[in-house]
Amino acid sequence: MRDYSKPRKAWLLVVLLSACTKNSSTPPNPLLAESWPQDWVLTIDLNATTYKYLHIVGIIINRNNIEKSYSMTELAKEKDCNWEVKQEGQVNGKTAYSFHLKDNKKLRWIVSKTATVAGTEQWYLGTHYGVNPPSENYWKFYVHFFEKQNGNKIVSIESVAKPGYFLTNSGHTLAANGVALTYHADPEKATHFEAH
Repeated sequence: MRDYSKPRKAWLLVVLLSACTKNSSTPPNPLLAESWPQDWVLTIDLNATTYKYLHIVGIIINRNNIEKSYSMTELAKEKDCNWEVKQEGQVNGKTAYSFHLKDNKKLRWIVSKTATVAGTEQWYLGTHYGVNPPSENYWKFYVHFFEKQNGNKIVSIESVAKPGYFLTNSGHTLAANGVALTYHADPEKATHFEAH
């Protein structure tokens, strides 16, 4: 017959494992605690006094200058530059996002293809209009988050359909002020946008 008055090694092991498991839990991902969708005005830090901001012009997304002293709230009211950013589930184990015009949810970003005069393939940021998105992932993006600045998110934005291709601060064949996509192996090396 067992003597239950003596401590058992098995119980001690269970208690230790339980304590180790509780202490080694990973902290919660702050992005999961955030509310989505979010409204963003996206800018590129051009110099000490000027941003470039992304807005819609016809079928493409353009980059134009704005003084840093100008109110982003006012800019969002005046121009087609207030983007609703939505989580669109997982693609290849990473969260994918879509970008819709805040005042017209049928209008969304899409990655499109053109070519230079020499025939070189060129990818750029365009728009798609419709209730339903295209069947392929050209309207989805991976958003890479970096340390905040001025209380705002700093991100680089990668195409889901063209992995490794990121939005850049450069134009393309269709528009010198447009937004081309360029290949980067490291999201840190891609153009950083500030989300206001």
